[in-house]
Amino acid sequence: MPSGVAVGRSVKREFFDLVCRGMTTTEASVNVGVARRTGWLWWRHAGGVKLRKGGCGLGGVAAVGNPVGIGGRGHRLDAAERVEIMRGLDAGLSYAAIGRRLGRDRSVIWREVQRNRLIITPWPIPVLPSGPADPKLPTIAGCVT
Repeated sequence: MPSGVAVGRSVKREFFDLVCRGMTTTEASVNVGVARRTGWLWWRHAGGVKLRKGGCGLGGVAAVGNPVGIGGRGHRLDAAERVEIMRGLDAGLSYAAIGRRLGRDRSVIWREVQRNRLIITPWPIPVLPSGPADPKLPTIAGCVT
């Protein structure tokens, strides 16, 4: 894929799915048709989850933990529920609609999204002055200021 060409969200999702299934970032990048560096940057910007290192097909997430942990009322969200939230947001569903699909309250979905969102901008965010600016009074000849 040529440099500077916008890549669809579905391509990125496919890349992440391949890496999470055990493929190296290099293999996944080639598989979806982007540069190796692009795939590596996507992974890094997504949260920096540690990857296994080594050759001979060794790839994927270093420590998956318990991907199918206990869910349900009063418990943390499991990996499948987080994926379902991601897919629902991609489809443009509301927090309430996603919550109904998962059997959770919409506030749980909202908190999960707020807790795990990552804002990346290609430019620095300007720092605005915190207080009001000093007013500039016009200078009138003959007046003492």
